[in-house]
Amino acid sequence: MEYIVNSDFSTGKLDPWRPVAGSTIEIGEEDGRYHAVLGDSDKLNQNVRIADVQPRRFLLSVELKVINGTEEDKGQVHLLWSSNALFRTYYPAVSDDWATTTFDLFVSNLATTNNIEVLVEPRFAKEVLVGSVSLRDERRRRH
Repeated sequence: MEYIVNSDFSTGKLDPWRPVAGSTIEIGEEDGRYHAVLGDSDKLNQNVRIADVQPRRFLLSVELKVINGTEEDKGQVHLLWSSNALFRTYYPAVSDDWATTTFDLFVSNLATTNNIEVLVEPRFAKEVLVGSVSLRDERRRRH
């Protein structure tokens, strides 16, 4: 099951994603695909509600592309996951072509609130395009 709403920005709008702390994030389009455009110090956030709460495995994926970045710049994107008071930081692969990075995420606590945040480091002076963010439940259901 997919938990991120508007995970690929296909609505052409940001909602229910929220810019954080003065970030000015726009939606762009390239070859008929929408994406969020993040610049220096921008943060993009979405709260995730998971009703059937129990320990389980998730796959957390993010598709990114850097515009006019250098090799030093490409490691300056963080993907933050918080569940109750537990925070985890991931460093997805970033290049000047669209690249998708997937992380295994095992949630062992009984979480009631979950949060996804894409963060571009303050010293990162280029643009980062976010094509999609996905959080999928990988629990196998019994028939």
